Amino acid sequence: KAYSIKNLNGPLFGVIEGGNANANNGANATVSSFALVNQTVNVPQGPAGGVACIAKNVYMNYCLVQGTVSGSGAVGGLIGKAEGVYLTTCAYIGASSFSNSTLQSSGGSVGGIVGESVGKTIRNCLVYNANLQTTGGNAVGGIVGTESMTVIDSNYSMAYALSNGGQTTEKVGRIVGVFTDDNSSGSVTDANGGWRGMQLNWSAISDDGTNRHQGIDLVYAGGKLKMAKENSVFNLLGDSWSTPVYGTRPTEL
Repeated sequence: KAYSIKNLNGPLFGVIEGGNANANNGANATVSSFALVNQTVNVPQGPAGGVACIAKNVYMNYCLVQGTVSGSGAVGGLIGKAEGVYLTTCAYIGASSFSNSTLQSSGGSVGGIVGESVGKTIRNCLVYNANLQTTGGNAVGGIVGTESMTVIDSNYSMAYALSNGGQTTEKVGRIVGVFTDDNSSGSVTDANGGWRGMQLNWSAISDDGTNRHQGIDLVYAGGKLKMAKENSVFNLLGDSWSTPVYGTRPTEL
């Protein structure tokens, strides 16, 4: 059974830490099966996330955050800074207006799901109706801002726009902003996807040899979300999740 918490002012947890990194998909602390609806998080100093500002050795699944998150460090829709976290089948939903900044940092990496991730896995997650912003040329990514030694697989970002102040496009990617390990220890698979209409530093996505253009192209046609080069409808997060219609939000958990 899933539960909803509405109108929460602040993160659900400041810090979550499991003690055994080898247990339960890499964690012995489990966070599961809830929705945070109409949440507002503002952390003046440090990382910020809807579920947790900092998480270490945690297994997290079937969690949904809908709202806005801001901080001065790493900012993510679910987790600001993650270490050894196995995160699967979760979603972040922002605002329904292009002009609203929904995930924002004044000096750190920003990601739709996790701001900064070191180790373990982020799989089968969705970012929807989000406008991600940071400053000073920091990393910003549709799923993860900064990645190190993390498996990132089958995630889909339907963000409106990503911006790091326009200072460099090499730290802006529709799936991952920066690979601190050159993706040698982690694995960002080709099964990830991003909306073709997403803007990066106020410009349309183009495959220009940097990491700006990542993953499968997703487009809308006939009211359905599809892969750009195939006719089949793209299945997001399994049968328990509705197919999104842009400007609205998926069915809550």
